[in-house]
Amino acid sequence: MNYRLVVFPLVAGGLVVSACSSEEALTAEAFRTEANAICAAATTEAGAALDALVNDAAEDPSKIDIEEVVGAGVDVLRVAVDDIDKLVPPEEMAADVDAWITASQTAFDAIGELSAEDILAGADPFTEADTLAAELGLATCAQ
Repeated sequence: MNYRLVVFPLVAGGLVVSACSSEEALTAEAFRTEANAICAAATTEAGAALDALVNDAAEDPSKIDIEEVVGAGVDVLRVAVDDIDKLVPPEEMAADVDAWITASQTAFDAIGELSAEDILAGADPFTEADTLAAELGLATCAQ
């Protein structure tokens, strides 16, 4: 008996099952846990990037470029939302998650249009996204 005729279909079948299993919907609790972990890591990374920019300008605060500071944080958070978008939420959460992803992407686009004056005045295009994240139980993502 040729072992390749037996082993190859088993291995190939295992790869197909593995590929399919990564597409299975998470439970609501698992989705929230993973999404909040992604947001926590992104918040830490964005904070470090912001601290570095601010520290670089510590000697001369007039050198702080508000748009650059905000942009550095937004880039990290955009990647986090993209990573969360790759998760498969349970069916009962899918529409709400899609709405949150869309609101977040809209906010990322909107923040690029804000001037430094708008940002300093407290303009926040993330209000809707934060509200939707909180409703989904993504407290870390709503901050």
